[in-house]
Amino acid sequence: MAAGRPIIAYDHGALPELIEHKVSGYLIPFKHYSDAIPYVQALCSNLQLIKTMGNEGRCIAKEKFSQSNYNIALESFYNKVYSKRDSLSNCESLQRITVAYFCWHFPVPSETFVLNEIRELSRQGYHVVVFCRQSPYPDFKPDFPVEWYRVEDVEQLASLLIEKNALLLMGILFIQL
Repeated sequence: MAAGRPIIAYDHGALPELIEHKVSGYLIPFKHYSDAIPYVQALCSNLQLIKTMGNEGRCIAKEKFSQSNYNIALESFYNKVYSKRDSLSNCESLQRITVAYFCWHFPVPSETFVLNEIRELSRQGYHVVVFCRQSPYPDFKPDFPVEWYRVEDVEQLASLLIEKNALLLMGILFIQL
């Protein structure tokens, strides 16, 4: 959509949230690929339709998914979550939540998303523990305090998760092609 092209996709999963049917593209029933044929024919026979739908798609992509709008929406979401959390923090029975991360490599200076997420969770008062398989950057130290451990196998990871009382586990795995 950001490239200004109409999209033909399944009306399944998150796609209907991204594509406005007959505005920025077409949605067809899941696994009914032959239902796309009339839409392909309509687009192939009408270059103006391609331009119009493509422009609409680009506008929708900018409006919904631009970096600045994404940041605003994400900040709004976190503010809602944190305001609920703050209202609960007055309860004496509320335990401090431990969030555990498993990253194949940690810490890695180029994985800014992971570092920023851990930094923010720590700043908000969550206890964050990171488990990794390897640490290929021995000289790199995050600019915030973080508890992290190298693990050798699944059994050690499971044992440490129990020991650290981790209630939430995030798996961060990057696959290089």
